[in-house]
Amino acid sequence: MNLQEIEQYWLESSDDDFDTAEKLYQNKKYVQSMFFLHLSVKKLLKTVFVRKNQSEAPYGHNLQYLAVKIEKIQCQSDQLGLLSEITAFNISDRYDDYKRNFFVTTQSCHEFV
Repeated sequence: MNLQEIEQYWLESSDDDFDTAEKLYQNKKYVQSMFFLHLSVKKLLKTVFVRKNQSEAPYGHNLQYLAVKIEKIQCQSDQLGLLSEITAFNISDRYDDYKRNFFVTTQSCHEFV
């Protein structure tokens, strides 16, 4: 596949995952919805990466890492923070031990608010 085809693949796949995330959210499947939202954002970032860098996107699930590797785009710290939160939630969804720790930490933080 050439770079234009790769870019199109990531874009179409992102749209499909976003559609799935919306349907899961409407059915109150919030954790599963967030998982597909992460996939959608990752694939959208890969679309932009291919377009701006004129090379294939790197492997991995870290949205923040991917965003900072895109040439000619400067992300603000709050945007990078959001990408980091989405990535952390995705990891927590995949790995039960991390997921338990993520929710315990979140509950502890709420106790101080």
